[in-house]
Amino acid sequence: MARRVFDTFSTGVENEMVQFIDDVRDGRILVFAVLDEASKNLSWLGRNKLKELGSRWCDKLGYRDMWALVTRKGGLKMAETYSNVATADTGYEWGGPVFLRTDFDLLEESGE
Repeated sequence: MARRVFDTFSTGVENEMVQFIDDVRDGRILVFAVLDEASKNLSWLGRNKLKELGSRWCDKLGYRDMWALVTRKGGLKMAETYSNVATADTGYEWGGPVFLRTDFDLLEESGE
């Protein structure tokens, strides 16, 4: 339906992300993933929006941590994963790789 990239390392992008989430219709599946660094300009505003979608790790998301979330807006979180820099044994300055799998019925809650 839609694909957007929100580089929350940059100032002001968080507001665009929150507005996009607000504009998405209930029942739609949302997928979030960190590509490089997402926490620098991710304030309480963006973190609270992600918590509304069911995230339990967004408050812990720190510098160069890795994170992914699949959720249904207005419904239940389907899957979430998190790896932080401090516990990652990668030899790099980033969190370790995250793997996420979830199954869902596209027709289950949409009524279509």
